[in-house]
Amino acid sequence: MPMPRRRASRQPNSMVLPDFLAPQDDELVFSLVARYAQQTCWPGTSALLETLFGERHIVASYDLPGRLSALSERSPPELSLNAGALLHAHTLFEYLTATASPRQRAAAGEACIEGGGASHVGLGLAASRVARIYRLRFCPECVAVDERQAGASWWRRQHQLPGAFVCLTHGCSLRESAVDLRSMSRHTFLAAGPQACRADAQDMGGTDGAIMALARVEVRTLLGTVPWTLDATAVVERLRAVGLMRSWRRVDQELLRSRFAARFGHLRDLLPDVLSAEAMDIWLPQLARTQRRSLHPLYHSLMMAFLEGEEVVVTKFTAPFGTGPWKCRNPLADHFGQPVVTDLRVVANHGGQIGRFVCSCGYVYARGRSAGGDIGHPVYSSYGPLLGPALRGLIAQGESLRSISRAVSLDPKTVISEMARLGIEGVWGMSGSRRRPWAAPALCGAKVSVSRSRARRGRLDWDAIDAAMAEQALAAASTILSVDPAQRVTLPAIERELGRPGYLQKRLMRLPETGSVVRKAVEDASQFRTRRIRSYLASHPEMRQPWRVARALGIKGDDLALVRAAMNQHIL
Repeated sequence: MPMPRRRASRQPNSMVLPDFLAPQDDELVFSLVARYAQQTCWPGTSALLETLFGERHIVASYDLPGRLSALSERSPPELSLNAGALLHAHTLFEYLTATASPRQRAAAGEACIEGGGASHVGLGLAASRVARIYRLRFCPECVAVDERQAGASWWRRQHQLPGAFVCLTHGCSLRESAVDLRSMSRHTFLAAGPQACRADAQDMGGTDGAIMALARVEVRTLLGTVPWTLDATAVVERLRAVGLMRSWRRVDQELLRSRFAARFGHLRDLLPDVLSAEAMDIWLPQLARTQRRSLHPLYHSLMMAFLEGEEVVVTKFTAPFGTGPWKCRNPLADHFGQPVVTDLRVVANHGGQIGRFVCSCGYVYARGRSAGGDIGHPVYSSYGPLLGPALRGLIAQGESLRSISRAVSLDPKTVISEMARLGIEGVWGMSGSRRRPWAAPALCGAKVSVSRSRARRGRLDWDAIDAAMAEQALAAASTILSVDPAQRVTLPAIERELGRPGYLQKRLMRLPETGSVVRKAVEDASQFRTRRIRSYLASHPEMRQPWRVARALGIKGDDLALVRAAMNQHIL
């Protein structure tokens, strides 16, 4: 009886391959392995994979391959192919992890170098609308040049990016290869030969400005030379610079969508799952918000290409207080009067803005900008850590309150309040005068009462004031109702429109007619929301979905019933 054949255990082959090829410029590891297999005429895929990677079940991934450390160990020393160089210069790792978190990026790099390759699922790309490329792309001009100069062509990284439809080297449209990777074995490496890169392949698209701009941003992302970061803050700053903001913080989503569609809408046939109307309604607003999950880099490339092509405009939302840096107004700092302030925080204030300037020395001051564009004088807010030691030193020197005020550029009462806040003992009261030591009543002279004659004011005609004020309040309410964007009619709003804040609220008991006008004019929150919805529907009759109206107006889900009710009344 013959003895059963014992299967020999296979040890990883760590021998150096002296005939291994040097990678070409921008060549994929996928293409490098395929060229080596083609040149050496390996009889089978399993033996090739075990020889190169030490494992016969490695997946032939063109974008995020695995076992790069084993491949680098088998390459000749004169090629200087380390695993890091292969990962960053000959895969799509830099592009596909551009928007990933540091933890995801580190895990993907480890999987490519030591493991079986990184997964699109682990990077959050599998759930994206961006489809993975399964037909590798090529440039006919590049193929011709490669065949003529090197005797063989190869797959280039820049041509396999999902948003690249043009070769930036030759300016011609890319073409899809004849082989579909989904119909092949997942362990097969395919070379860029004549069978794959056929001369009769059709161009993928044109070479207009939008396609070229998108390809440039895609390649910059691959090379790690993106000029601005990929977070929501940078996106909002760019949107603000090109005039696509409704306010300092709110993006004009409708204007953004219309201008983006006008620029890239004709590429819908090339990217149908990304540039459809439904898809843009989802990912365009997400880029301007704090992102709790990573989005595909193609979305960021589209946004970058769009914003870089838009003209920068100067509006009240771009630079309400100039472009900066701004001067520091701390007289105790060495950089007093120098433009070193870079931290500006702007908030809206009744049609204008208030800028809060924060210096690195801790000094904070504010300036206001009216709706008409007038910028007010600097107003002190807080001093920072330099004030306490300076006050203690000046008081110890016996300086007067006014001299201290001049030294720190604050009025005397503000100096006293800052001393109280810092717990600094002084000899001044809140009135600014020096405290006098208490004297016993017996040592003081008799108290003399001084009578002051006060001019008697004439009696006011409250009936005439009431009639005039009622007419003015009605006109003020009408003005508020005509403001765009809509503003809620309230008693304080009417008082501000009259230029008399707090005037009516204290005198409504004497002004019955005015009180009646005000009570009829003011709106509660529900009435104001309903008026906004009706006004929006009147100016946007094409809006038929309540959730779109609610999102455009910033209405929360709890008030969606108001939107539906207003839309039903509008239709009727």
